[in-house]
Amino acid sequence: MRAYIIEDVEMMREVIFSFINSIDGIDVVGSAGDGNQAMAEMCKLQPDLVFTDITLPEVNGMEILYLLKRKFHDVHVIIFTSFVTEEKIRLAFEGGADGFIEKGADMNDFREAIDILQRGGRYFDKALSQYDSFAESSKKRAFYRS
Repeated sequence: MRAYIIEDVEMMREVIFSFINSIDGIDVVGSAGDGNQAMAEMCKLQPDLVFTDITLPEVNGMEILYLLKRKFHDVHVIIFTSFVTEEKIRLAFEGGADGFIEKGADMNDFREAIDILQRGGRYFDKALSQYDSFAESSKKRAFYRS
């Protein structure tokens, strides 16, 4: 599986890149710190899996989610963010996100998300269960979570 990382904080991007790239069967083919650069590179690289922060310069992570799902129907997109809100959860569900991870989560949540995606599921961090929009949306869609 070919992966791409989008995170504007360089140190965080490097940590996620290294961790994801260490997982068997995953090849991180690129990364970017802003949405414009990411979209340009992903159109060429066509990754199978994209991890994107929401708060990004130029094009934000939710816009990336919607654009990727429209252009590449088979791409898996996992959203990760420090600032979880009801609205972000709702937009992620509506946009077809394959996963949602809160940045305070353990790095192994990224590994678990990949495992679940490879089995045909969707991964949503257990911390999201406190939000009404997650509880309501999760009743309507099949998914797995830790």
